[in-house]
Amino acid sequence: MRSGWFLLSKLPMESMKQWVYRSLRQAIMTGRFPPGLPVTIQGIVEMLQVSAMPVHEALHRLVADGALNISTTAVSGYPISIRKNSTRSLLRDCP
Repeated sequence: MRSGWFLLSKLPMESMKQWVYRSLRQAIMTGRFPPGLPVTIQGIVEMLQVSAMPVHEALHRLVADGALNISTTAVSGYPISIRKNSTRSLLRDCP
């Protein structure tokens, strides 16, 4: 069981990377991941119990969507964090 995590059901014909992206996007949109929260690939891998590759791909897509920041300085050791206006960025991409 994936404790502390609400799971979206994987849709028929949905790839693992699509499911991971959709799950992370939903977590950001609903405030499960608050702005400023540092994010690690390993942490998400453990939460979703998937391999690192779909998580890596989903995080890159969320960066492109404007929901995540990538820090080149990463003083905290976490190069990726949730953006403050991530919900607005993600809503902008909704049809």
